Amino acid sequence: MFPSKFSKYKLEHILFWFFYALFWLLVSGSFKDYSQIVNTLIVVFFHAIVAYFNIYFLIPTLLQKRLYVSYALSLLLSISLICFPLAIIIYLLNPDNAVENQYNIWTLDFFITNSFFTSYAVGITMILRLILQWYQREKEKSELLRITSETELKFLKSQINPHFLFNCLNSIYALTLKKSDDAPQTVLKLSEMLRYLLYEAGEEKVTIDKEINYLNNYLELERIRLGNRGKILFENTTDSDEYLIEPMLLMPFVENSFKHGLNKQATDGWVKIILSVNDGKLHCSISNNKKESSANKTGIKIGGIGIENVKRRLDILYPNKYTLGIKESDITFEVELHLIII
Repeated sequence: MFPSKFSKYKLEHILFWFFYALFWLLVSGSFKDYSQIVNTLIVVFFHAIVAYFNIYFLIPTLLQKRLYVSYALSLLLSISLICFPLAIIIYLLNPDNAVENQYNIWTLDFFITNSFFTSYAVGITMILRLILQWYQREKEKSELLRITSETELKFLKSQINPHFLFNCLNSIYALTLKKSDDAPQTVLKLSEMLRYLLYEAGEEKVTIDKEINYLNNYLELERIRLGNRGKILFENTTDSDEYLIEPMLLMPFVENSFKHGLNKQATDGWVKIILSVNDGKLHCSISNNKKESSANKTGIKIGGIGIENVKRRLDILYPNKYTLGIKESDITFEVELHLIII
């Protein structure tokens, strides 16, 4: 483990030890002559040995396995033992000065002082290592969350689009059975809707005018299919067509108003959609009437994917930027969405 880890020496490590050595050269005033510079560099080298031994061997094999006593004893022993080869090398390089006791290499002060300085290096590198590991874990968690959100969002979209296509094909089928003159126009509207689904809905964002155009096509198709069975009102105002919105965001609510409302009414059914976008704030109100027997059932599903899934999609796309209200009585159902899209 130690050799493989140590082989991953990077430029960051070189820069760290360069500035670490520079710090000790400045503190000790070792720029006076060449021999003092060499001695300081040797000390820094032994500091590095203990620091890497701690990071790449003692921490993984002892500390991370919660062998705290064994880790503390091993670290203290490593710091203490490193002083012996350090003293020998300094003595061999400076035999005359060592004899004169200039470096005090064979005294208790020498070992205590160098053990303290080595502990200083171990402490700094250990803190930096922990910070780096924390940063990497947070980065990995963020990346995992992003991938998970994208995957979940794609799954939610895949639940929505096929259901719309199924409804549209049913509409065309019903018209062709009646040999209605509206069938060609319905096919054209469906063609525009499919083009949107294939080339626009796969994008991360679309302009609000494209989403409104898709809603218009869908509602026009429903008007053709339903004929005089009910009334469909769609009012929309925007102060700009360039606002960006997640594609197919409003359609589950719109489709729900037909599925559980107008489609089940023999006569006098209605769907009312009010959409406004001003200063980057979207407000959408979608309401419909329903039979009294449908009370407390409409809210169970929206667009075939469930209210909770729609909320989840909003949570992923617009966290803390929306409010969703659902009101249901014996004869009406209403959804209000307030959304910040800038």
